[in-house]
Amino acid sequence: MLEYWYQALESKFGIVIKTDSVSATLQRLYQARQASNDPELNKLHLRRSPVDPEAIWIVRNNAQESD
Repeated sequence: MLEYWYQALESKFGIVIKTDSVSATLQRLYQARQASNDPELNKLHLRRSPVDPEAIWIVRNNAQESD
């Protein structure tokens, strides 16, 4: 799960993850971020897709970005 966080961190806006169990995937993603102890990952947020019930977005919080 941690690889998804780093893919999103390297992306300009974030990534989309398709899953058949959104709740379980969200839980695993949050656990992976917490276990990493990497403060850089706090620049990212998880969002449920408003257009696809099987998608999770890992997106940047652009309010914190300077570029």
